[in-house]
Amino acid sequence: MADAHFLRIKRQQRILLETLPTAGQYLRRLQARPAARVGRY
Repeated sequence: MADAHFLRIKRQQRILLETLPTAGQYLRRLQARPAARVGRY
């Protein structure tokens, strides 16, 4: 039971590591756009 839980956590961590670079590129692309539409922070 604990092993299955551990494996599930490991799989989620691997998925996060695979998707984080893409999320970082997406956020940088959003920040690169002119902020007039969103509003100045």
